[in-house]
Amino acid sequence: MEYWAIETVPVDEKEMTIRTGVNGGMMKKQNPEHKPENYIAVEPIEEYARKIRCPRRKVLVPRMEVPLVDWWTLTLDPEGNRFAIFQST
Repeated sequence: MEYWAIETVPVDEKEMTIRTGVNGGMMKKQNPEHKPENYIAVEPIEEYARKIRCPRRKVLVPRMEVPLVDWWTLTLDPEGNRFAIFQST
């Protein structure tokens, strides 16, 4: 898989930004239906996961642990776009 990391600000030992900015990555489209998916770092994840739960948003994957990396949950916004929130461990 082709993937490119993008950093606009420095990160700490947990790969979290140390000042305001946007870091992330891009990958080559896997198929014509492949759509962008945004990941947003939050703390604490439980608080933000509660805010996502409403009639116009859908949780696709409830909060789960990615061992040695973080906690994350995958959701669908009111327009059908997928996005995830995560918290580093």
